[in-house]
Amino acid sequence: ETASLFENILKTVNLSLDQALHLAPHQLGQLTSHSLKWIWFAGCDAQQGVVDKTLQSPLLSEIEGNQAHKRALWQQIQAQK
Repeated sequence: ETASLFENILKTVNLSLDQALHLAPHQLGQLTSHSLKWIWFAGCDAQQGVVDKTLQSPLLSEIEGNQAHKRALWQQIQAQK
């Protein structure tokens, strides 16, 4: 279910699973050249200035089944489109 939720969220920003990359927060600085359009910080503090379209949320496991978390994430996505 969590993978399905992740895929659905990616679709809302016009991305597929094969276009997504999972990084731990400490690995973000290792990206020297990238074409990131969106970055989503789930379950950690957001780092500003990486890309224009930044999302921040609890972990996916906490979003799943929680309408308030889903709504907050959806509102962030809509505000950045």
